[in-house]
Amino acid sequence: MNNPDYFPFERWGLRGNPFQALTREEWAEVALLPSEVETALRQNPDTQALQILGESGAGKTSTLLALWREAQGQGRACSYEYIPPGSRRYHTRLDSLQLFLLDEAQRIHPRRLRRLFQWLRKAPATGLRLIWSSHADLTPLARAAGIETHSVSLDQAPRADLQRMLDRRLRFFALPGGPKLRLDPSATAFLAARFGRDLGGMERFLYEFFQLALSSPCIDGGTLEDFAARINATPER
Repeated sequence: MNNPDYFPFERWGLRGNPFQALTREEWAEVALLPSEVETALRQNPDTQALQILGESGAGKTSTLLALWREAQGQGRACSYEYIPPGSRRYHTRLDSLQLFLLDEAQRIHPRRLRRLFQWLRKAPATGLRLIWSSHADLTPLARAAGIETHSVSLDQAPRADLQRMLDRRLRFFALPGGPKLRLDPSATAFLAARFGRDLGGMERFLYEFFQLALSSPCIDGGTLEDFAARINATPER
């Protein structure tokens, strides 16, 4: 028999804390496309460039990884590249690509961005679509290079999107026959009110809750509010 101290999540039908850190492949698997991005792509099917704006933790990387997963499933030639802090350039070769997903594009030197947009304008026959995430609005640079750009801002996660995201995370970590717990709509309402679009902060909070306070198969808003009050009252060591 498994020791519950070693496998504390099995009783809930889970193989681990569903809000633990993920590999990039796992992240892509659980990522969901925000409804506002789905709408923008549906309404502008021929657009060559799309910008995803948002603060840290708003879901920009998740959005790009969801698009990467979909493109892979459709057999499209797609590349995702994350620009780390301190870097000023991208390294992906664009030849033969159908979709280029560029994460944290605001870190790239403006001169290199202009070259990217100019290359995109000169190669419409390839059918390449560029989708990038950014903290700063880069559409003036794109339009100066002759690229018409649509922009989507991830300001506030719709409640339905948030519920889908949480449910998908639980299902991803479910054992056969699981999960044996659920997040009540009141829990989703509490998380939306407390964190807004800060999905990163929300996931860190839920990780701590699942590690320290999970005791019922139905997690409601009152339970999460009580836990938040407890950790806020705990002095830092």
